[in-house]
Amino acid sequence: KQYILNGWEDLKIQIRAEIGSTLDECLEARTLAHDMHKQSQVFITELCNFISTSFHELISTSEATEEESWELISSLIKKTFEEISRVPAQATCAITEIIR
Repeated sequence: KQYILNGWEDLKIQIRAEIGSTLDECLEARTLAHDMHKQSQVFITELCNFISTSFHELISTSEATEEESWELISSLIKKTFEEISRVPAQATCAITEIIR
């Protein structure tokens, strides 16, 4: 969680500036990019909240050690991202089949 939050504010500013300078002449693309950036921030915030809440719940309601709790939370997050990335890969395969 700390790794994610380190430099978070600087990164947000850099991304906003890059969107503005790169998409200066295209209002629709700039608006879409800013919306996606905002939604990404919401996702990261929710992920950090999930990490903290889950860790504290595991420690307080189970006999799991801190190390075991972090291991479980890490594996859940890893599996979640594996599933998220699998969907676009399946869509790409489907599109390729349609194009052929």
